Amino acid sequence: MAKIVIGGPSRQVSVSLRMMGDDLEPDEITRLLGYEPTNAYRKGEPNKRNQIPVRTGIWSLQVESTDELEPVVTALLESLPSDLATWRKLAARYRIDIFCGIWFEAERLNGGFGLTPKLMRALAERGLEIEFDIYFG
Repeated sequence: MAKIVIGGPSRQVSVSLRMMGDDLEPDEITRLLGYEPTNAYRKGEPNKRNQIPVRTGIWSLQVESTDELEPVVTALLESLPSDLATWRKLAARYRIDIFCGIWFEAERLNGGFGLTPKLMRALAERGLEIEFDIYFG
């Protein structure tokens, strides 16, 4: 299992499955995946935070944890449908990614993390990109 090491373990991780597309219908994604989204908008709907119309449709499911990154991403993927045909269909229509926010203590000076081949394979089979934002403090 991959470990996040940056002078110590991460303090918190936030992992989101995100789907984006101009013709995205949030109810369709909810039905296909069997989960209510954390956030969902059709293109042009006002964003709840600032009331500015969103530029593209989005559906996201967010999980926050004090665990390390890989177990959180793995648990999210395992909770979703495993049918690769469904994922390929979605990936052909929408931009899909796993967005990871990782928080460390401010005094940490260096480090990094890795992903196991098993997780990378699961992401690739579903056509998922993975993005990382790293925060200190």
